[in-house]
Amino acid sequence: MERPWQITNEPEWINDCKEVVRASRGILDGSIGITEGARLLAALQFRVRAEDDSDFLLFTGIDSETGQYPLGEDRSRWDKGALARYDAERGSTEAHFKGDAEKACRSLIQKYGNVS
Repeated sequence: MERPWQITNEPEWINDCKEVVRASRGILDGSIGITEGARLLAALQFRVRAEDDSDFLLFTGIDSETGQYPLGEDRSRWDKGALARYDAERGSTEAHFKGDAEKACRSLIQKYGNVS
């Protein structure tokens, strides 16, 4: 991947590219859920100047479809019954997107994995 001309801080861009790869690998190996990974990748697309990349756009769409699901620290403030219902719904939603998300992750790793 060649650095976009708009990027002026190359070391920061390289770190962001590595984060794209880390998040993509995490989705593929299951250490990062699809919802969490989509939120990470949707934000990173702007940092690496890939707003029009179809792989990132998939994760923007997944993020939009899963924005109601609490993650991380937010979960501690939720009622356990409501959390269980949301988790079940999120599981179904993530299963629906799994194949496309994995394909996009492999593509992102291929694009950003050779940046150094």
